[in-house]
Amino acid sequence: MKQLTTFRLILFSLMMFCNLNLFAIDLITDQVVVNVEEAGTLSTKISNTDKYRITNLKIVGKLNDTDFDYIKEVGAGDGKRLKILDLGEALLVSKRDYVSKDNQLPSSAFSGCKNLTNLILPSSIISIGRYAFKGCSSLTSLVIPEGITSIDAYAFEGCSSLSSLVIPKGVTSIKAGAFEDCSSLSSLVLPEGITSIGEYAFRGCSGLTSLVLPKSLTSIGKYAFEDCSGLTSLVLPEGVISIEDYTFRGCSSLTNLSLPSFMLSIGNQAFSSCRSLESLVIPDGVTFIGESAFEDCSSLSSLVLPASVTSIGDNAFYQCNGLTSLIIPEGVTSIGSYAFWGCRGLTSLIISEGVTSIGESAFYDCSGLTSLVIPAGVTSIGRSAFDGCSGLTSLIISEGVTSIGSSAFSGCSGLTSLIIPEGVTSIGSSAFSGCSGLTSLIIPEGVTSIGSSAFSGCSGLTSL
Repeated sequence: MKQLTTFRLILFSLMMFCNLNLFAIDLITDQVVVNVEEAGTLSTKISNTDKYRITNLKIVGKLNDTDFDYIKEVGAGDGKRLKILDLGEALLVSKRDYVSKDNQLPSSAFSGCKNLTNLILPSSIISIGRYAFKGCSSLTSLVIPEGITSIDAYAFEGCSSLSSLVIPKGVTSIKAGAFEDCSSLSSLVLPEGITSIGEYAFRGCSGLTSLVLPKSLTSIGKYAFEDCSGLTSLVLPEGVISIEDYTFRGCSSLTNLSLPSFMLSIGNQAFSSCRSLESLVIPDGVTFIGESAFEDCSSLSSLVLPASVTSIGDNAFYQCNGLTSLIIPEGVTSIGSYAFWGCRGLTSLIISEGVTSIGESAFYDCSGLTSLVIPAGVTSIGRSAFDGCSGLTSLIISEGVTSIGSSAFSGCSGLTSLIIPEGVTSIGSSAFSGCSGLTSLIIPEGVTSIGSSAFSGCSGLTSL
């Protein structure tokens, strides 16, 4: 009985193998030409058997939305064999909601046609609909007709084999996600006349190494170039006045960046993890640097902040450990929490008089910092603001400070002497814990509160 079962399994496997090979041999490799005289009748021109065998198809005549639904039956999904499609002599006709949509490639026209490698579009089309080529992961090249004026959102999303593309002159905007995850795209020409690039437009285009943005450009959306990890240099046109959140996050090969002179703001995580960026001049006029704007830009060694900056967001330069010197300009009133956390290469820091508050862990673990003056305008020093600044040997806290937060100078083991000014009323818990080199300390009479373990581990301190 066991031998019979084994024989049946072997026989069944042989039959399946033969059927699969017969099916593979039975593919139609020669070009099939179909003439559709009446729009909507394509499905009547191809047999149900042939639609799974056709690899090369040319369609002439009139096509509408119904025909494109059928084209997806032929080309989209597993088991479909269509690789080459020629629509060069086709005419697109459609009417939806009593509005003419002639010469407009419909939404999701080729969505999911993952085996399609070559495609010729009708020369007469004027627009490409939303998701038109989404997931056409084998498409390697495409000529977009000159008459195109609109490419809708996510039109080419996931076309991971597409290597080059020329956008026609009539296009004025790149919509959201239009080329997202086109990871092989290495050559892209954007024409003058484009004024906006939408959110996620080129996110994940990791093969893109260079790009010339048109001078006509005025806005770039959130995440537009996120994770374009191959991009090495970029010049932003003068018309762009703000960088939105996450726009260039993860552009890890970006070494040269030129910002427009009239820029006003840099959004949250705008250049986060641009690890190859070495130097940057932020234009005079920028007032706001968002949260984590340059977080993890580990190669950034030179940075000029203009006098116009009034706010530095939380984590703005978090772990920029290549940064060696920094001047916080007069216009800045607050330094956000974790703003310069882990900037271990920072040896010189000047905080200007305009600063009134230093956020939590703002300069945490800036172990290369040797001297520091807290200006008179500062009223509070946040929790762990200078925690772990082990190289700090000289510290001057000006008269304006009223409170020193918990662990504010914890682990500043190089500090030998300290005068706490008259205006201070409270010293937080563990504020100077681990300051093992501290031998001299003066605490004013106005201090009414000293937190627990404020001077714990100050082993060199013999008297207060």
